[in-house]
Amino acid sequence: MASVTEPVCSLCDKRGLLIMPVRYAIVPHDPGLPVVSAPLMVEDAADSVGKGKRQDLQLKGGAIYTTRLMRSGYLYVYDEKRDRMDGYWVTRDGNFMSFPPEATIPEQAKSATPCDFVGHKELAGCIAISDAEHAGIVWLGFSDVQWTSAVIKAHKGETGKTQRKLHMRSFDAGAWAKAHKALPGLPASSGRGNVPHAVGIGALDTTVAEYAQVAKGAQNRSASFVAPTGSNYRARAGAASAVLEACARRSPRFGAAVVAVDDPSGITQDLAALIQWHLDRLLDTPAPSGKFGNGYGYATTYRNLVALDASLQALKTSNDEKVKLQVFATAEGLADYMKVSYEEAREIRASVATDPALANRPTGPASFGSSRPAAAELARQQAYDQLMRNPSPATVRKAQESSWSEYLGRTVISQPDGPYRNWQKEFANASELVRRDYRTW
Repeated sequence: MASVTEPVCSLCDKRGLLIMPVRYAIVPHDPGLPVVSAPLMVEDAADSVGKGKRQDLQLKGGAIYTTRLMRSGYLYVYDEKRDRMDGYWVTRDGNFMSFPPEATIPEQAKSATPCDFVGHKELAGCIAISDAEHAGIVWLGFSDVQWTSAVIKAHKGETGKTQRKLHMRSFDAGAWAKAHKALPGLPASSGRGNVPHAVGIGALDTTVAEYAQVAKGAQNRSASFVAPTGSNYRARAGAASAVLEACARRSPRFGAAVVAVDDPSGITQDLAALIQWHLDRLLDTPAPSGKFGNGYGYATTYRNLVALDASLQALKTSNDEKVKLQVFATAEGLADYMKVSYEEAREIRASVATDPALANRPTGPASFGSSRPAAAELARQQAYDQLMRNPSPATVRKAQESSWSEYLGRTVISQPDGPYRNWQKEFANASELVRRDYRTW
């Protein structure tokens, strides 16, 4: 029987020391997911907020650090000893397609998938360092966008070391290859080891969330959480053994490595999604019928009660606006009445002063016989008119509060220990617990 020729493509043709690059990520606290542990650790940048001292960061509350398949984007691998930069396009499925770093990748090529040849789907999720025994330190860096020639140049050579420390992960490929070499008749070492940010491929299912073996009782605890940065984080559960076999067949001389790379943008997106997920869970808290007295009389959730509260606030806003218009309309009407009264008074004064029958009456003030008031009197009347037409904020607020209090008095809302106040207190306490977790993240 003729042997089947193994196909070769940019996704599957990986030869040398195999590395599966992964990223640090945040997921809900779930006993079924691997927590970052030594030699992996999440750190501040060397020259960032840690002031030069790298820190092992920990999460508290409802979140944990784990590692996940890389997001779709660009992975750059710099071989320090050979002064060579390689580029990989990371597909949506976490596969790595090699490409010349400064070349433009056709959009059609970005959706490429590995073939069905045995082991190729597993190899597509790895990169390879050729002639690894003679390699030195390699640097791995992820980017959402393709690096320009200037950026690539800035990360190369001795002068680029500062940039590499800021944006890339160092991994001594040569030392790993020598320490994880297969002996005759024995497989290569593939345990966790003590190399920072790297573990052997044998620890894949206890390190990377997508490959974690999850007990049945724990499978659905956080199944509703969907991170915007990748596929279902249990997408490859049970597939770790196939990866180990594929790596051993392709590169039997060396134990493959899992190397964790920093992804600040991914962490930020994960965190935002996690906060929203916890908020949604809080809002979906059931409130059985009668829990808060007879305020609503049917089973509901915090979400519906929050919507009810928002409706009440909208109603209050509408009522406040209505009352404000009423206050101004009343003031306008009163001002118009007073203005007419002033004019009528002046006309009466003028008539009385010119009536012959009243000619012998005592003379009044200087303006009594004039249809035009004195300048000072006119200014006073105009100022008073403006004051009446423009009620003060305090006057408006007092009227609004009086109107709203009258409305609340006909409901259970204003009762100090009523159902509405009890729900508000309970929701505020529950919200504070969630916010407390946020502050620890």
